[in-house]
Amino acid sequence: MKKKRKLKVLAISILLILIAIVVIKIKLGGSSNGITVASKPAGTSTSPTFNFTPMLVNGKYASFSYPVSLVPTTGQKLSGAILEAYTYDYRDIETWLLAISVNQLHYSDLSQDSGYELRVLNPSQYKKSEATFGKNQYIIMTDTTASGFSEIAFSLNGDMSGDISLYGDDTLGTQNLVKTFDMVLNTWKWE
Repeated sequence: MKKKRKLKVLAISILLILIAIVVIKIKLGGSSNGITVASKPAGTSTSPTFNFTPMLVNGKYASFSYPVSLVPTTGQKLSGAILEAYTYDYRDIETWLLAISVNQLHYSDLSQDSGYELRVLNPSQYKKSEATFGKNQYIIMTDTTASGFSEIAFSLNGDMSGDISLYGDDTLGTQNLVKTFDMVLNTWKWE
């Protein structure tokens, strides 16, 4: 009886050790011997090269381009005032998230955009600036408390707002994030 119990305890211990090894290998980006584990999701870079080749998106309300290194994710469902929504990510050491939405407003001003209002009401966290890219005027809010890069640009077109947000942290610095954000803003076109 004691022998069976010892064998069960030994088998469970070995199983727990194997699971722990697999989990540690996944977190470190490798795979364990004899077990193939997808340790990095789609869109993961295995080299520091970032591909800025533009990928064009033609939406019903707006069009824009983003770098092909970003991978489209399952987008949010359209509801309420959201007319179009797109999300993309890129993973190297840290994850980037590019989120874009076109929203219907009640009036032709950003006070109707909840994302904009949230940031206006928190000036100690968000720094407001204005910029022009191509023919578009943007109000840009920068999260001053975020590590890495965290900005959202708001563009008005009549009673619609385009909200273009990019967040990311990169061991190589923020230059690729800035260039990505600039690409989207430079190519943004209201339809």
